[in-house]
Amino acid sequence: MLPQFSFAVFSLCQTTRKHLAWSVFGGVMVVIAVMLSVSYAQQKQALANLSMELTSPTATSVPIASSAYQPTQSALPAFNSAQLAKTLGDQASKLKLDLSEVNYTLDETSGLPYLRYRVTLTLDASYPNIRRYVAALQVAVPNLSLDGIHCNREDIGDKPLSCDLTLSAVYQRGAHG
Repeated sequence: MLPQFSFAVFSLCQTTRKHLAWSVFGGVMVVIAVMLSVSYAQQKQALANLSMELTSPTATSVPIASSAYQPTQSALPAFNSAQLAKTLGDQASKLKLDLSEVNYTLDETSGLPYLRYRVTLTLDASYPNIRRYVAALQVAVPNLSLDGIHCNREDIGDKPLSCDLTLSAVYQRGAHG
């Protein structure tokens, strides 16, 4: 057996010397294959852990009303519908925009720790002016957010867009102004 083993080692050394590039390439490929299989095993284990976390009964959803991301009562301003209406008009006037229709709805859902005041308005303007208007509103009323916008044109050649904006402002629960 010993002579056969030494012959095998001798043949391997001869082959390696004659085909050095192929030997290096083969060695690199073996190392890459080992690294990929280890990485695959780690990823498979991580996926199994995530799957187990998602299906475990300890993973519960938190209702939005009690979420930690909700603003505290002290961080919100007191409800004042007249002030909001004035700000909407003032910002439109500054940009020379005409508010053609404005509707207000107070959402007093008892499960929420705040009041939500929804405003829908229609205005005709260019898209950059609408963006300026929304940006100005968000600076003037930090508790205001843009919930949705829908724009259309009667004809492709018409310059101004007719846009319906849906806004929400949140306020402290308590006295209405």
